Amino acid sequence: MAGSYQRLRQYLEALRGNEWRATFDQIEKVIGADLPPSARKYPAWWSNTISHSQALAWMKAGWITRNVIFAERSVVFERKSRGSLPDIESKRQVLRRRGMRGRGSNSGSTGHSPPQPMPADAHILVLLAQPFVWVARIQPETRKDGAPWTDMLQKRYANAAQERLNRHGAGPFCRFDVDGLPDISGIYAVTLNGRLTYVGIANNLKQRWGPQGYGRISPRNCYVDGQSTNCKINHVILQAVQQEQIVDLWIHEMEGPRALEKHLIHELDPPWNDQGCTS
Repeated sequence: MAGSYQRLRQYLEALRGNEWRATFDQIEKVIGADLPPSARKYPAWWSNTISHSQALAWMKAGWITRNVIFAERSVVFERKSRGSLPDIESKRQVLRRRGMRGRGSNSGSTGHSPPQPMPADAHILVLLAQPFVWVARIQPETRKDGAPWTDMLQKRYANAAQERLNRHGAGPFCRFDVDGLPDISGIYAVTLNGRLTYVGIANNLKQRWGPQGYGRISPRNCYVDGQSTNCKINHVILQAVQQEQIVDLWIHEMEGPRALEKHLIHELDPPWNDQGCTS
């Protein structure tokens, strides 16, 4: 079916407008084949997950799906970016050749600056030709006055008087939830106002950003031999939100992600990775 989905990608790339309300029959005419039985039964088949060949095809064209109605045998395709993934990546390669991206932090440096912001409506982030799918905008819990809830969790640890804080354990910390993450390994990227700021890997993306990961810091994690990275990422996310920056989470599902993570960090030099963060 891979070739059939390539035809769907080409059709969407050529399609005008920002929305296509398609029946299953129309899609089958485009791909030149019958949809599999799972496409007629399960919403998951239509999910925007890059591990699925059909989803990768429409997302590479700059589209996502929504509003699947099995009773009507229909689905809505919505455009989220104007360029296909190769088009976006080729533009970044042009910027690289012109010396507009390097490793330095100053605009006049010959080093490497962060990638340019993505369009506001884009749901795909391309990093060195690898597609990352937008998952969520991270919004910590707030107090009644609208400010982020904060806590100095290290004070709650029973052995606080005897133990030493790790280098990121001083806090303060926030709480947040991220829904829609898969139970699968992969790479995640964090952007601030559309600019890449952190890259990491996880054996389980859902757990990494769940109640036992970055979203909830336990008092024990604040101390030596605790989860120092959890403390670090939670704290810098809190700082970013307090500074009214937009924090977005993106993922790239894959097995054995460490080599790609190292390549991304080496080439793109995300600032939070430079501040002692490890994945």
